[in-house]
Amino acid sequence: MLALPDLDRDAAPGTGTPLARLVDRVRTFVRPIDGLSPVPDAALHLTIQPVNHLLFDAPPVGDDTVEILVKELMGLCGAWSAFSLMMGSPVIGRGGITLDSHPPEPFNLFVHEVREAIRHVCGPDSIGYDTRPGHMALVCATRDLDTDDFASALRHVQPSHADMLVRTIVLARVRQNPPAACYELDVVDRFELQDPRHLRST
Repeated sequence: MLALPDLDRDAAPGTGTPLARLVDRVRTFVRPIDGLSPVPDAALHLTIQPVNHLLFDAPPVGDDTVEILVKELMGLCGAWSAFSLMMGSPVIGRGGITLDSHPPEPFNLFVHEVREAIRHVCGPDSIGYDTRPGHMALVCATRDLDTDDFASALRHVQPSHADMLVRTIVLARVRQNPPAACYELDVVDRFELQDPRHLRST
């Protein structure tokens, strides 16, 4: 389960949502740095909860189970209103650059409900990884980095925060793209949270 950002790339060049502009500023920052590969727009996501992630002996989720899971998630998402998170500042680590999400709630509660739905359909041992705190990978590292060389400079990427409306949720099959050191998404189904004018508390 993933939340997809609204980047509004159909707008004129150099515009888009504040989150899109933050993504672009980070991409500009890493352009001269060897070994950092920006995640393409199509793969940008806020992770909600993987199924069987890091459980290497777990079998693939079958189509029948996916169909049941889709119905379960449709009901869950239908009970939620869209909510806003603040993303940032960019943080660099050995794996790349991410944006953490703030505040913890209601994101953590939404993750908890999704995890319970996955356990109910896929079994109690289908959760192998806790995504919290919320985060979005912007750049992946293709080599070992001495992050101290870049952490201070990254602080000069300003504005360093942007809002993200959590509204579009997808169930997707995720595969790795080793040359680009990032993931690619095959969307199985899409869910829209309720109109954000009826927000839950943030």
